[in-house]
Amino acid sequence: MGSHTRISKASIIRLNANTGVGKSIMKPRAAGLLVLSMEVLAFRAGTARAGNDTSSAQAWDLGVSREPRAVAMAGGDFAVGGGTGAALANPAALTVSRSYELVLSGNWSPEAGLAQYGAAIADSLTSRMAGGLSAHWTSFDTSSLTRSAIDVRGSAAYPLGDALSVGVAGRWLRTTDTLGNGPVGGEPVARADAERTRLAFDAGLLLQPAPVFRLGLVAKNLFAEPSFDLPRLYGAGVGFAFDSLSIESSALVNLTNGDAPRWRSGTGVGWSLAERYAVRFGYRFDQALATHAIGAGVSIADRSGALEIGVRRDVAGPFPATFIAVGFRVLMGGLGPGDGDSSTF
Repeated sequence: MGSHTRISKASIIRLNANTGVGKSIMKPRAAGLLVLSMEVLAFRAGTARAGNDTSSAQAWDLGVSREPRAVAMAGGDFAVGGGTGAALANPAALTVSRSYELVLSGNWSPEAGLAQYGAAIADSLTSRMAGGLSAHWTSFDTSSLTRSAIDVRGSAAYPLGDALSVGVAGRWLRTTDTLGNGPVGGEPVARADAERTRLAFDAGLLLQPAPVFRLGLVAKNLFAEPSFDLPRLYGAGVGFAFDSLSIESSALVNLTNGDAPRWRSGTGVGWSLAERYAVRFGYRFDQALATHAIGAGVSIADRSGALEIGVRRDVAGPFPATFIAVGFRVLMGGLGPGDGDSSTF
């Protein structure tokens, strides 16, 4: 990726001597120009290959399943968002809205050869305990790793009064990998095929000391051996949820991949317009990937459901990539647009 081979003038002279081509055919100045031209072409070709590539860590993205709202808000989803998004981010936040919904989603990244399809359901309406269930299939192909994965999660949350909720989630992950001759999770690997199945658990808290203020805390991939697939993550989010506006800033610390803890931070804003439309924006910095990214998205909704689109683009980093998410949300009961449900915007 991005490497090229230098061709020295001496090598060309030796080549000429071995092939019987004399100085009358390849003069020193001409040889020098040829060497320079070949080096420039090799550098441009290497740069082009690197510019169209992305790392396996970028494509896997810590194993996070991406819904359009989270993509558009660039990761600000530990405190404010409810519904199926909460089941994937912070299970305790399942209690922030009263709804019963089904979401079908798809995610793509052309640079990473990424495709992800999934379905999720969340119910915080039919009983005091909220619950969620999701299943996602992911596939990507980078220069160092080709992967397919099935990720199934179940979650539950319970409010302990008006100001505190707790949540837990279980995760079943099965990955099938074909490793290339490059780094995976910072470690060089030889080409091989591997299939693994693992279990992990998440735990979360949601504090709401005031009607519009929320603080979310989450620990992810507990009780599993820390690895590239299931890194040990700790996150926190602070948000404000008004009738038509939500704002959240969050941070996530990765204690597994790399030689030191690495952190990721993001801030997202969602704004509801005319009760049917929502626009979302976000910014994210990832220390491990050395990337800065911006997100944007829209939602078109009525009382039966919504069509949601989210896009995140790396604007600075070694291998800039684009991530696109599309989701269809079917609201089977509970609050909808105009009812103050922050998960709708």
